[in-house]
Amino acid sequence: MRYRSQCLWAFTLLSFMGTATLRAESFAPSVDAKAAGRGGANLAFGDNGYTLHDNPAGFIGNFGNAGEHHRHFVDCSIVGLFPDLEYSDAENGKTSSNNDPFGMGAFTIGRQIDQDVAVGLGVYSPAGFGAKWDLEGPASLPGSQLYKSLGMLVRVLPGISYEATDQLRVGANLGVAISHVELEGPYFINAAPLTGTPTLIDLQSTGTALTWAGGLQYQATDRLILAARYQSQNRFQNDGNARVTIPGLGQSAYDLKVDIVWPRSLGGGLQFEVTPGRRLALDVDWQQWSRAKDEIGLLFSDASNPVFTSVAGPTINESLPLAWRDNVVVRSGIEQDFGTGKTVRIGYGYNSDAVPGNTANPYLPTILQHYFSGGYSWRRCCWEYNLAYQYSFRPTMHIGNSTLAGGDFSNSTLSTQAHWLFLGASHKF
Repeated sequence: MRYRSQCLWAFTLLSFMGTATLRAESFAPSVDAKAAGRGGANLAFGDNGYTLHDNPAGFIGNFGNAGEHHRHFVDCSIVGLFPDLEYSDAENGKTSSNNDPFGMGAFTIGRQIDQDVAVGLGVYSPAGFGAKWDLEGPASLPGSQLYKSLGMLVRVLPGISYEATDQLRVGANLGVAISHVELEGPYFINAAPLTGTPTLIDLQSTGTALTWAGGLQYQATDRLILAARYQSQNRFQNDGNARVTIPGLGQSAYDLKVDIVWPRSLGGGLQFEVTPGRRLALDVDWQQWSRAKDEIGLLFSDASNPVFTSVAGPTINESLPLAWRDNVVVRSGIEQDFGTGKTVRIGYGYNSDAVPGNTANPYLPTILQHYFSGGYSWRRCCWEYNLAYQYSFRPTMHIGNSTLAGGDFSNSTLSTQAHWLFLGASHKF
């Protein structure tokens, strides 16, 4: 009980840290230390609590065989992310973001009901976006301006894992996803009748949505496990508030609704035992960003300043066009067991580019494309401790003619890289 309360406290603390200072973009390769060490590959495994999120079919594997007499399982993983973002354009030389480190995490508890069924409950923060810059504003909003964005996705998931036969495992989770979005800084309105109007915007919103996933694992041979998983789309209509400043009109508070979507994905994976104690891992995921980040909808209503209502009408139905593309994510790695319960891992992950150059902007830093990782685990009795490190980056993006209203980000460059440190522990009892 003491261990579980300490893990939950640590995860809660790091989640609040992430909400306050998030500075990265896209889904993390993993927030589990063990999976991260092998490049994030996890669909064909059953050796960590994060399987309840990634592929619940494998969750029952955490309890070992019947002879071990382990009916309960707890797993905690925390992640420290240290980003490094740079932006430049005609008005701004090479400028670094305020790159504060932040935390993410995962916490899972589980119980084996009988030899064939296990259930679990987990809290996971798999994704986010954001940045914070002090930049010279556009000509219509001169002077130093704050450009700040923040997005966070958290999933709370009950799940079940069932060993249908000696070869086949199936599983599912069903829970609630929580989304939080903030945006502050210069913004050019896209919607009529104010198209192209420069504003200073400050908005915050939070919402919830249903989320679920289902998967399977199949023991094809004594040495090969195949896996598949489907993750549902999470569509949010966040409620919040906004403050909008328009030069010449003044300032107004608004009620706000934000339509934002996190993508559905379909993935397959394998685990292959090359020799006893040496395993190859490979996952391939398709993510439907074309539906999720085609645009972000913003509905402003109930202006506190009647001048805004007379000029723009009772509502402003705004859309931030992004036109992201679907992409493919590859996660690969190898792990080697050594004596006395020690395991070493190395891995590599790749995200194909989903972000078109004409809508990229410093509010939404581009997806990190390349991940290199290493990890180490050791066991003592029924405890296992896990460490991992990842370095990730994407090549510098050159933004030519920005199609966003106002052209604020035309002829600019944006580069991103990050260092990740993973710590984890699990206990069977």
